[in-house]
Order: sequence, then structure tokens, then C-alpha cells
Amino acid sequence: MIQAQRADSIQVEVSPAVAASDGRVRYSYDLRSMQASVQYVEIFGLEVAKRGVTSVRAPQGWRAFFPWQVQAWSRYFPRRAETDRVLVWANVDNRRRLGPGGTAEGFGFDTNLLPGLTLNWTKGLIPVPTFPEEAMPDSTVGASLFENSVSDTTIGPAVPPEAADEPDEILRQMSTLLDFSCRRGWIDNHGICNSLSKKLQHVHSSVADGNDQAASGQLGAFRHELSAQRGKHVSESAFGALDLYAGRLAERLQAP
Repeated sequence: MIQAQRADSIQVEVSPAVAASDGRVRYSYDLRSMQASVQYVEIFGLEVAKRGVTSVRAPQGWRAFFPWQVQAWSRYFPRRAETDRVLVWANVDNRRRLGPGGTAEGFGFDTNLLPGLTLNWTKGLIPVPTFPEEAMPDSTVGASLFENSVSDTTIGPAVPPEAADEPDEILRQMSTLLDFSCRRGWIDNHGICNSLSKKLQHVHSSVADGNDQAASGQLGAFRHELSAQRGKHVSESAFGALDLYAGRLAERLQAP
């Protein structure tokens, strides 16, 4: 066996955007390499079940695939189980490398899964190992994307529609995403975070009391503030998923 070179000398920022699209959910991502990065970015991977994924998109110079589809990349995914839970984008054009201070825009796909918290992995570019007399070993220690990369949490496809169908389930997802967005700085004003959180709590209390009319009015106040702060203190990364769930909740509250 051979030891892989470290591929984590990078600092990256992943910016998601979520929107409803013809009954499905469209996920888009921008990947920024910070100035402190030492390596170019070679691979960006996102935790997502392959079933139902359509309209996969990639920036120019990048190729998207599920690892089991491409044998050439199998060294990064030594266990088949790993290939069933990650969608990968690999840089395939040296002229469009993502280096320190750069941003690659346009990673994305559509799916029926609703937004939640998912993992992502970013791998720096390292030389491909060479072997004497073309004698490739059975495995390379530390080559797996999950062992040799920078990992983080972001918003991605994580929730089956049936798991967020009832108002209390939707509110639970909204609270999780709101808290994450505030901690991540995607909502960058503490007062607005508190205000939105209190509005959600009021909606939850009304739902628990069976007062859908009051809950609808309180949800409207939440959506109004969210929209009013969009592009100011609420980034697109926070807005999309929260707005999608708010719309879904509004439909449930208005149902006979």
C-alpha cells in the first residue's frame, strides 16, 4: 500500500441556493476558495442520495458524476457504500482551476428531496501517485475523499417530502435551518435572528393549539420579515430553504 499525500490545504466557503422548480427542488451551489488556500480545488462532493436526481449542472471545466459511474475516480471511493451517498464534481480543465481567491459558480441539480443539513467535502489537488513498472497497489491509504479532504455542513437535499408533510414537522425543519443560518452568518443580524425565531415560536404555539387561522397570520408576518430582509441581512443561502418551507406550511394551514 502507499500513503496518499494530504489534500486538505484549502479553505473553502460553500454557498447554497434553494428554490422550488416545477414540483421539485432546485439546488445550486457556489464554491469559493479563500485566499489562505494553498492548493487548487480538485473535487467538490455533496451528500445526496442518487435516486431521483435530475438536471445535474456543473461549472465550465468541471464534470459531475456519481463515483460508481466512473472507474477512473474509484481510488477516492474504496467502499461501494460511499458511492451511493455522494454526488461529485471534479475539475477536468487545467485552464479553469479553482485557486485561492477564486469562485466556481453553477454546481447543482434537481430532486424531490426537501432541504435539510447535509455534509460536503472539498479536496485539494495533489499529484496522482505513480508506481514502478505500472504495478498499482490494491489500495492507497488516505485516498478516500472522506478521509482526505475538508468537510463541512451545508443546506442540501436531506428530507423526504413525506417527512415534512405535517405543520409540526415543517416547523421543526424551519427552526433547524433558521438556527443554522444564524450561526453560519447567512442571517447576519442578531436582532433579526431573534425576531424570526420568536415569530416561528408563535406559529408553533398556534399550531399546537389547533388555531390554524392564527398560525397563518403569524406565518405571514414571518414571511414578510424574511422577504423584507432578503439581500440585506438575509442572504440567498438562508432565504431559499426557509421560504420554500414557509410556502409549504402556508398550504397545509389553508387546507380544508
